[in-house]
Amino acid sequence: MAGVLLFAASSAFAQDVQVACDSFPDVDVNIEALFPDPYIVDSSPLFELQNLSRSGQHSIREGWTLGLATYKPVIEIRLPVTLVQTEGGLACAAINKLDARLGYKDVVVYVAREIPRNTCGFDEVFRHEMKHIEANRAVLDAYVPIVSDRLREHLKFNGVIRQENPDYAVEVLRDKLRDIVEKTMQEMDRDNAARQEAIDSPEEYARIGNVCDGQLQKVLGQVLRANGR
Repeated sequence: MAGVLLFAASSAFAQDVQVACDSFPDVDVNIEALFPDPYIVDSSPLFELQNLSRSGQHSIREGWTLGLATYKPVIEIRLPVTLVQTEGGLACAAINKLDARLGYKDVVVYVAREIPRNTCGFDEVFRHEMKHIEANRAVLDAYVPIVSDRLREHLKFNGVIRQENPDYAVEVLRDKLRDIVEKTMQEMDRDNAARQEAIDSPEEYARIGNVCDGQLQKVLGQVLRANGR
């Protein structure tokens, strides 16, 4: 899950750096979870969805893809940083607050164009893909409080860094926070992958293949025969 850490730094001058650095209040941490409602796309052919399903984001590795849910991850963190410099050269960098946006954008549910809208088969494929969307939402809702607590706990004791080089002080803060966020998001991605794989079970695929009087199996057979398969 890739993202960006954005810093806004201001500077001040203090005669007594110990007093100045110790006077910063607790850091206010605010994290917004992003997961917009999906767009529905029914204009992509089955073979195009098949290629998308092999892109690495999805759990499907065998069989044919009649529908797909896709999304792009978002990690944005804004950190206003106050730099305090003393006459002796020692500086401290202090985070005033942390505002973050974590989640997904460009959420799309695809249903192969060979499956007509307003049919039982279309509705079944759409409902299956919405299971993936709801799993994504559930994982995000579970992990936003986790990353918030981890950031708040770290900043409680490490929200101020004292260094001779103010730029290095900011870099130390940035790198540690990035590490906390990225490690938590990696945990979230693993959890999400396991939930998605559970949805794409052999039992679920067998069920979809047999519903709607076999409509989806018939559609798949027609597409394969038309393409010499």
